[in-house]
Amino acid sequence: MRIRNSLIALFIQRIYGRHNDAMSEATGRISSGSRINSAADDAAGLAISEKVRARIRSMQAAMRSSEDGVSLIQTAEGALSSVHAILQRMRELAVQAASDTNDYTDRGALDKEYQQLLHEINDIARQTRFNGRLLLGGADGMPAGLNIQTGPDAGDAFVLRLDALTPDALSIGDTHVRSREGAETAIAGLSGAINEISMKRAALGAAQSRLDARVRSLETTAEALSAADSRIRDADVAQEMVRLTKARLLARMSTAMMVQANIMANSVVYLLAKQTVQASSAAAQADEEAEKGGASAVSSEVGAKTPEVQTEEKPQAVWAEDK
Repeated sequence: MRIRNSLIALFIQRIYGRHNDAMSEATGRISSGSRINSAADDAAGLAISEKVRARIRSMQAAMRSSEDGVSLIQTAEGALSSVHAILQRMRELAVQAASDTNDYTDRGALDKEYQQLLHEINDIARQTRFNGRLLLGGADGMPAGLNIQTGPDAGDAFVLRLDALTPDALSIGDTHVRSREGAETAIAGLSGAINEISMKRAALGAAQSRLDARVRSLETTAEALSAADSRIRDADVAQEMVRLTKARLLARMSTAMMVQANIMANSVVYLLAKQTVQASSAAAQADEEAEKGGASAVSSEVGAKTPEVQTEEKPQAVWAEDK
């Protein structure tokens, strides 16, 4: 008799392995919060998610670049604002020096302040920097235009142009107010310089508004892409909890059924062993009885062949009395 493998136990073991894998998968998704933890979970979803994430990170870099551009513009605009105030003061001095109520000494005193203000404009132009880059120095280090990356793709750049702000670039480098004629010339030059600075500040303000709008647009797009990536990649915690509970319950049931299958197999083995022992006992008893029966037959046969020994009676002596 053959004792084969328990097919029921093997089947239950395979089902238990499936439930255990389902528990591990659900636990991993709940702990990580992600539905896709490896390419095997969803190859197509993983590919789409990685592309979306690359796009989002590029947009975030473009936002930082645009914000840096805004900071650069604010730095330049602050310098222009200071120059604007200086030019207005210089024009005030020029108007005052143009009046003949001032003598040579008075105009000389006014010109000293005027020249100091010219030097201050030059210093502002030479010292205004952003991240080490000269902004208003013209040919001393400032290129014709600055490219500010405002998007995730090649070519998504905004060109910011900043012209030189030195007194020579403003055409007021040689002006003075030491005489009435010089003061009148300075008034005309300063009026043009003030208008030019106003135009530059307006252009910088428009550029800053454009970059601010670009940052808001990138934020909106990145937010939408993040939501799309979340729908693709993030795990539904409620659903995964249901899957985990179901898999855990089925695994426990499989374990219980495996125990029952093993009990059945053990019962069969026990019964077979018991029957074997009983059969062995019966055979031994039969052999013993057979041996006893054989011994009795031999004794009977021996008894039949042995002759009977008869004893002769001796004649009794009769004593006769002699009469």
